[in-house]
Amino acid sequence: MIVLIASVVLHDGLPGDGVGSGIAPRPPTSLDWIATGAMLLAMVAIAAATHAVCWAATRMIDRRGSLAAVRSADRMLLAGQTLAVVTHVLGVFIGGWVDVVRWGLGVGDLIIVDEAIAILPAIMVIAVGWWSFYPIERRLRESVWMRVLEEGHPLYPTPTRSQFVLSSVRHQLLLTLVPLLMIGAWSESVDRALGWIHRGGADALLPAAGEWLRQSPDHPAIAGLIGRIVGVIVVLCVSSLVMRCVWETIRLSDGPLRDRLLGLCGRAEVRVRDLLVWRTRGTMVNGAAMGLVAPLRYILLTDALLDHLPTRQVESVMAHEIAHVRHRHIPWLLAALIGSIGVFGVLSVLPVWGLSIWLAPAGIDDDRTPPWWLVNAEALMAGPMLAGVLLTFGWVSRRFEWQADAFAARLLSIDPDTPLPPGVQSPERVTQESVDAMVGALASVAELNHIPIQRRSFRHGSIRVRQRRLNTLVGRPLNTLPIDRQVRWIKGAIVVALILTAAMVVLETTLLSGLLDAGSARSEAGR
Repeated sequence: MIVLIASVVLHDGLPGDGVGSGIAPRPPTSLDWIATGAMLLAMVAIAAATHAVCWAATRMIDRRGSLAAVRSADRMLLAGQTLAVVTHVLGVFIGGWVDVVRWGLGVGDLIIVDEAIAILPAIMVIAVGWWSFYPIERRLRESVWMRVLEEGHPLYPTPTRSQFVLSSVRHQLLLTLVPLLMIGAWSESVDRALGWIHRGGADALLPAAGEWLRQSPDHPAIAGLIGRIVGVIVVLCVSSLVMRCVWETIRLSDGPLRDRLLGLCGRAEVRVRDLLVWRTRGTMVNGAAMGLVAPLRYILLTDALLDHLPTRQVESVMAHEIAHVRHRHIPWLLAALIGSIGVFGVLSVLPVWGLSIWLAPAGIDDDRTPPWWLVNAEALMAGPMLAGVLLTFGWVSRRFEWQADAFAARLLSIDPDTPLPPGVQSPERVTQESVDAMVGALASVAELNHIPIQRRSFRHGSIRVRQRRLNTLVGRPLNTLPIDRQVRWIKGAIVVALILTAAMVVLETTLLSGLLDAGSARSEAGR
């Protein structure tokens, strides 16, 4: 979801696109229509290939009970999702897909509507992949019915195909997509409002604001940056309330388990509004922490997790989610995303602009429209920039997950209900029992979600690596865990990147404008 949205945003940031201020977008050419057709055909081919592999895997499971067939289908499902995203990116930057949506389909530059339509083909391919994978998912669920009954766990009815696809979309796609669309809608609204005020539309009500915006070409950029920052903060605060409606949740009932989980929050000095049961009808074993501020903060645990994991492992998952709140991982991840965009933007955009100014000043027209080769150069640089941003985001996210695992082991080590050896008043080091609880929780989550422990994850890393890192913590001092030191360095680097990003904004709005004027002046003198 991040890649899909970011590619459209980066496309709009290229010069000559005419978006963000009500200007008519560039009409698509015949080549754009051909490229769009090729992109849509590629999407259909990806969906068909995924369905064919899943169908063949289902037959292998029925005939031989092959787990290798399950792994093949799972790998194809992931490959199909990845290829759909790559095809979308190519269609946006090379095929003119966004221009086809806005002009060719008559959508225009409506707030967030055109972006939502632009990412729809890739989302449909992902959803069709889940539709194709459903027969395998149903066989996996039915294969453990006997064990579930023997162990006395609740047995949920197998969801229908449509219920499975809808649940996957709600719980996997919308988790990221809804906040991103909210931020995008806010950002576009800020641009439209500033443009309206700048043109004098609000002079009757806010004359000072319009005058200030018109005083300097830098003022609209400064106001837009402040407006976007405010919007991100607002979205992070209220997204928890929105996701409560997107997902089906109920309050965790009073009892010993609720008391123990709230006790963990108290020991970690983390305040929450409530603990919720995330009702997935047994289709997911997971936890989540939502909300930037305590009055709007919730911690969710799925129904299947509460039904199948022993109490100590439930506490481990809870402590892991508490860690994300305690260390403010979500705001820092967002800061890492913004900072990496700034850093890679400096590495990609500024050299192109420098070349355009010093090597081809005559190519800059009097209306300050960049030459065609400059637009294409920036489009080509957008690919490496996006790749660098994603690699950085995933690398930082995995370290935050490792820190959350370590925090859970540390928090469980000081559990007042856990008996200590004779003569020991309080633990000073990570205990074997707390590490075993967290390692066991990861193993249970992997098994119940049908996830191979060696499978890598972009944001979380593999379960096996996380278990290995946890085992190295046994006996270490509670207050000097290696991952905490590493994350402090990461956060320092994020701060530096944000400062660089702010400097880049200043360069774009001031120095770059002066350099363009100088280049035009040299070109005029030469003529």
